[in-house]
Amino acid sequence: MLKIGIIGAGYFGSMHASAIADTEGIHLSAVSRRNKNTLEQFKKKYGVKIYTDWHNLIKDPEIDTVVIATPHYLHTEIAVQTVAAGKNILLEKPIAPTMEECRIISRVVKNAAKNDRIKFMAGYINHFAKAYRAAREVISAGEIGQIVAGSSVMYKLWMQENRRPWHLERKTGGGLWLTAGMHCLDRLTWLFNEKIESVSARLGTAFHKQQADDYELMFLRYSGGLTGTITSIGYRTGVERIETEIIGTKGIMKIDMVKGVSIGRNEHWVLVPDTGSNNAMHEALINEWESFRDVIEKGGINSVPIDYAVHIMEGVFAAEKSSLEKKEIILSGEK
Repeated sequence: MLKIGIIGAGYFGSMHASAIADTEGIHLSAVSRRNKNTLEQFKKKYGVKIYTDWHNLIKDPEIDTVVIATPHYLHTEIAVQTVAAGKNILLEKPIAPTMEECRIISRVVKNAAKNDRIKFMAGYINHFAKAYRAAREVISAGEIGQIVAGSSVMYKLWMQENRRPWHLERKTGGGLWLTAGMHCLDRLTWLFNEKIESVSARLGTAFHKQQADDYELMFLRYSGGLTGTITSIGYRTGVERIETEIIGTKGIMKIDMVKGVSIGRNEHWVLVPDTGSNNAMHEALINEWESFRDVIEKGGINSVPIDYAVHIMEGVFAAEKSSLEKKEIILSGEK
């Protein structure tokens, strides 16, 4: 049985803990966070060992797999040292707040993987959501014909209860784009199954007083000729809307994690049965852990390998550069 340690036992770390508890073949053994009161709550609920210093968690010989769910600016140091400690890693998105740091992580992960020392997966949750998995099947079956284009939209309340000061500073990896908006880029790219070729984007701050973006709009060209658009808004007041649309020659597909997949033909939407869930995030995290467990123990297919994860981050940073320089950015493809 895999013994899991969580570095970053905060809001999303607690969601991982809940999913781990509901996943067969893995066990939550330890958590790390500087806030000792929070650690005591984890200990009481899950009976785990607690560490205020993550260095001690990765030294724990009982732990074989670590999920890193810390503030974004801490990812690189922790990931590099966790690889050196010989632990498998599930690294939450974004991988790191700069392209240089993403490539550092990529190099150390690949070097360790050559000797089969560790397994790595990035935490791109949409790959494991019931609705998005169903959407991939619809596309593969040719039910909406040849894909032409797509759009991904995220309107959400930015100042939620889990928002922390580091989220409001780009230099610490904050902002809507790195925190949440990049999910739009990931799910569109994953459904298209093509590489991002170029990005033209506008990022800005309109709704909140912070040193980071709270909205972004962009146009994407893909290597196989597909095109996509993204709109991500972190509103102060509004109504949540999070969905993706894929346009094919035989119909339109709309994907919502909760409502599921709908197919639009002949001026009507038809819901594909059993493709949504009211507990979509928890179920997706369980699927993610089941997938990673199988990668580690059985050599299963890695749904989010390091090269794919880094490619998405190259698109993320290209969007920022496009907005700053007011021009289309061609991706280099460098790994």
